[in-house]
Amino acid sequence: MSQEDIVLHDYFTSIAAGDVSAFDQFSHLYKHKIMGKAFQETQCWNAAEEITKGFFDNIWKSRTLLTAVENGDHYISTTLDHITKQYLLLKKNSTLLGELIKKFTSGLFTGPCLPMTEEQLKTFVPIAINTLPQQMKQVFELRYYYQEPYEDIARDLGITKGIAQQYFFDSMIQIRNYIDEHLLPG
Repeated sequence: MSQEDIVLHDYFTSIAAGDVSAFDQFSHLYKHKIMGKAFQETQCWNAAEEITKGFFDNIWKSRTLLTAVENGDHYISTTLDHITKQYLLLKKNSTLLGELIKKFTSGLFTGPCLPMTEEQLKTFVPIAINTLPQQMKQVFELRYYYQEPYEDIARDLGITKGIAQQYFFDSMIQIRNYIDEHLLPG
């Protein structure tokens, strides 16, 4: 075990026990490293700051799981990768929501019931995605938007490959049902 692994293990053990001082020290020690990696992904300092905040928020919220971490550097890397993907996905969904608002305000949905075009359907999918249970939503986003293999999704979320596949299949059905029930005219 490397010296950094030992240090991370000690921090994670203390943070898992609710030690705010250890969390503050860990945050101070790793803030620049996390922000630097986030900047490499986004090329934007504001985005890197938001991702860094999200990373440390996630560490604190899921602190009870830290005692099970065997490879601290890998855990930090995969957590940061996941937080970055979530951030970028939210930005993408914000753009899609802006397009949806433009369509509503342009009069596209006025008049008699019009069938939805493929483009309209693509715009409504993010709304339906937000209705999914959290872990199912994570599986859907990682698989649909990033084409991550089920094995990687399962490992990152701490579930089996079969559950990841089932969540993705179920999410597709729930998204379709939501669109049918709430968004399609008629």
